[in-house]
Amino acid sequence: MRGLLFLLITAGLLPAQTTLVPAGSVWKYLDNGSNQGTAWRTPAFSDAAWPSGAAELGFGDGDEATVIRRTNTLGSIATFYFRKTITLTNNAQFGTYRLRLLRDDAGIVYFNGTEVLRSPNMPAGEVAYNAYTGGTAPPDNTVDTTNLVNNGLILS
Repeated sequence: MRGLLFLLITAGLLPAQTTLVPAGSVWKYLDNGSNQGTAWRTPAFSDAAWPSGAAELGFGDGDEATVIRRTNTLGSIATFYFRKTITLTNNAQFGTYRLRLLRDDAGIVYFNGTEVLRSPNMPAGEVAYNAYTGGTAPPDNTVDTTNLVNNGLILS
């Protein structure tokens, strides 16, 4: 999944917002075309061997801070993995989280192993690492947005 994750959070009904992942943040990523299964989604997964780079990450159309590879020795790569650790000292202070995914074709976002956002053009269910979105992709730099209620289950 390729994309840039922004989290904006609001505490209760207050108009103030706190940005947890600012533009230009450093992300861990994997762009080698490998099958990472589902373990990479969990906090316990070690991404120590993955490269890291500043956002925006992408294919080099001019607005990226980090250019990732589009192909490997087997051809075109279908899936790209991105990870970002976020540490909150007091998760209870935030009532809702607003998540924005800046993406090219499509993406799925997980928090602590739980899916919290899926681009509308992604098929339902588990998606194979070598599967392409198919059909007509939206324009580059499409933004998917969702709001998450802090129920203490996903964001703990």
